[in-house]
Amino acid sequence: MELPSWLLSRHNTLVALLICALGIAATPCLADTVAMNAARDLARKIATQLDPKQTLHAEFRDLTSAVSATEMIESQRTFENELNERGFHFAPSASAQILLKITLSADSESRLWVAEFTQESHSSVAIVSFALPSANAGFSQGAIMLQRQLILSQPQPILDYVFTGPASDTNASLLVLSPASISVMRFRDKSWQLNAMNLFQLAAPTPRDLQGRITLAGKSFEARFADIVCSGMISDLGGTDCSPTPTNPWQFIGANGNTQSAAAARGRNWFTTIATSSETSQQLPFFAVAGFAAGGQSLWAVAGTDGLIRAYAESGAEPIAALTGFGSQVAALQTGCGAGWQVLTTRPGDYSAPDAVQAQEWTGREFRAVGAALGFEGPVLALRPGSDGNSARAIVRNLKSNLYEAYSLNILCDR
Repeated sequence: MELPSWLLSRHNTLVALLICALGIAATPCLADTVAMNAARDLARKIATQLDPKQTLHAEFRDLTSAVSATEMIESQRTFENELNERGFHFAPSASAQILLKITLSADSESRLWVAEFTQESHSSVAIVSFALPSANAGFSQGAIMLQRQLILSQPQPILDYVFTGPASDTNASLLVLSPASISVMRFRDKSWQLNAMNLFQLAAPTPRDLQGRITLAGKSFEARFADIVCSGMISDLGGTDCSPTPTNPWQFIGANGNTQSAAAARGRNWFTTIATSSETSQQLPFFAVAGFAAGGQSLWAVAGTDGLIRAYAESGAEPIAALTGFGSQVAALQTGCGAGWQVLTTRPGDYSAPDAVQAQEWTGREFRAVGAALGFEGPVLALRPGSDGNSARAIVRNLKSNLYEAYSLNILCDR
């Protein structure tokens, strides 16, 4: 029996709380869950004071610096989802009947969500208090936790993104790759705002479920769509040049500086050949490849279109294992946690169902799940290793909001 969306939301929250209570998760999990739960409680309290026929607009601000901008966004989304499930609707501020001013404040003992609103010339206030956990709360010896940070959500499809500097640098720009455009975003007023955009004129057709990747080299960038390559300068998006390059394969970096080339299938969203540093071999079609190390050996994990992940030794033409139960996306992180390398995998399924990312470690014969899976409200369309090697980029289509979401994924552990 399929659970209704409101019950699934509460089920997922209870699971998250249980994971934290058991010590599987580290402090950020607890902080996010507590703040989001408090925002949900605030929405429930407000719902008893308002008429669902009234359209709402919510404005959030943080006076404490106790949570990140991402946590504020997640809390606002939780707040609005709760009210949506109770029959309320949100509108732009100019047309909304009720303006909700939500402030994260603090007293001597706890944090406070404070909602102020006016209806029929009467001002009202709703308050929910909560406490953020201490730095070492809920962390068990040897635990591995997969943590996500929402970077951006928007109605337009997202294929990939990259920062022009450290993510913590407020002067850094965010480059966002879409199926027919690239955008430069700047962080202002606690959110990413569009600074410049260029629409591509692609000379060749692209598949519906397009794969894309963007990389930086100084002030220039390269964007790939299947077998189409676009190159340009961040400061001059209008000068971007795009052309089909069927003989120019995608390059992937693995462990110990090893590389692998993959040729994109023309007009498709998968690859047809794979090449290690020593040989090239024809493979079954595959969606993604990730390089990692285990037992002093460099390995590759290849996510096939048949639902199998095949593991290859660095110089081997034949797989050393073919494993079931995985989705179409895979990425590897070198974290120093656990065995040193973790491989991120998605769940099997199609684009109409929620997804999850699971951290895996190689045992020599198979992948073994470590830590709890990280669930998403829609399919994970892409997983890419971050430029630092110990994080990953994830692109998700949220089936509830119908928005595309860009995340940064990190693994936390007790070393």
